[in-house]
This record gives sequence, C-alpha cells and structure tokens, in this order.
Amino acid sequence: MNLSCLFIFVLFFNFFFFYLFFVYSFFWIFHCYFRSYISFSCFFYNFFFFFFFFNLFYFFN
Repeated sequence: MNLSCLFIFVLFFNFFFFYLFFVYSFFWIFHCYFRSYISFSCFFYNFFFFFFFFNLFYFFN
C-alpha cells in the first residue's frame, strides 16, 4: 500500500469516526434533555466521547 492510499484511508477513517461520535454525542445530549433532568453521568458520557474522538481526529491529521 503506497502513501497516498494510506493517507486517503486514514482521512476517510477519522472523518467517519469523528462524524459518528459527534452525532452520537448529540444523541446523548438530546436524550438527557428530553428526559427532563440534568444528569452528571449523561454530561460526562458525551463530554468524554466528544473530546476523546476530537483529539483522535486531530492526531491522525
């Protein structure tokens, strides 16, 4: 596998996972909001996923 194919694969891979967990994070935000209570566990859960994969996204670029 040459370098350009590897670059395209990594680019697609991190964009896909960044988008997936960004949407998943918003799903948890709205899930906790429409349950009509502010839970620390819900906030911590989506906070962890968003920042972990946001840093992963920048690491691969």
